Amino acid sequence: MKSSISLVTVVLPFSLFLFSNSLQAMDIYAAGRVGLAMPQDSEVTTSALPATKINLGFNDKIIGAGAVGLREGSYRSELEIGYQENDLKSISASGTTIIPASVGLSGNASILTGLVNAYWDIDTGTRLRPYITGGVGFARIKAKFTVTGVGGISTSDQDTVLAYQFGAGLGYDVTDKITIEAGYRYLTGQNAEFGTDKVSFASHNFTAGVRIQF
Repeated sequence: MKSSISLVTVVLPFSLFLFSNSLQAMDIYAAGRVGLAMPQDSEVTTSALPATKINLGFNDKIIGAGAVGLREGSYRSELEIGYQENDLKSISASGTTIIPASVGLSGNASILTGLVNAYWDIDTGTRLRPYITGGVGFARIKAKFTVTGVGGISTSDQDTVLAYQFGAGLGYDVTDKITIEAGYRYLTGQNAEFGTDKVSFASHNFTAGVRIQF
């Protein structure tokens, strides 16, 4: 027992020392991003109508995200929180498409994501740095639908699923500490389950933002 304790007292401080040194070699940054979320139609599989293919279309809308990360040379890793909310645009089933407002129906779907992203910034020898990126984490998907009329009826449900994204973009080093960027990400993941219904999600997201290095 004494030998084990002695080993821990030696190894633990040494490990913390190595981690501290490696962290000091990295640059810490914060990033803010805003852009346009263009969701693909969601496919709905429901046990109530197993033979019917149902698609939900959503309007394009603003997306926002914030991140903190570490950079070492041409490589970065970060934790990013993002949010988008898109209004229901159309419902298609059996070759027929209806506009929800025409039948007194409205709705929206929101996606809150928490992703760990990795980046490769390609060194061009200039202030311009193209990059490729990929990330994995979770998405909390919430859907809400309201039927107008006497009293009105509203229902909502949510599910948290595995999510991932990948994309590319371009950064420009304004100074040694400030970088502006523009990029594209494709966000998707596991189907959300609302009761016995399964709903797919995917979105083409175009963003612009700024990174500040500390």
